[in-house]
Amino acid sequence: MRSDAVPRAAPDATGRLIENCRAREAEVYVTGPTARAYIEAARFAAAGIELCFANYSGYPRYDQGTEPFDDHVSLLDTLFNCGPDTRGHLKSLRDRSAFLDPA
Repeated sequence: MRSDAVPRAAPDATGRLIENCRAREAEVYVTGPTARAYIEAARFAAAGIELCFANYSGYPRYDQGTEPFDDHVSLLDTLFNCGPDTRGHLKSLRDRSAFLDPA
């Protein structure tokens, strides 16, 4: 289901996210760490939806072909540089608890 198929009633971003989670019967919503600046965690808690933030720190380094290592890149950089070994670099697969920070 596309998000634009969910009836929109909320006037703000946090409310819209909660509407989308409810439409999909989601129990957990995972977002990037910069969302801490604008997302209203208390509203997720009141809606009974666990809010978690992705923690991108502590990934293993790999050869990027240049120095110094740049850890502010997309997953595409890892895919192109590591190929099939990319899975070994994903914290979400190795240790999900180290990848998610609770709100």
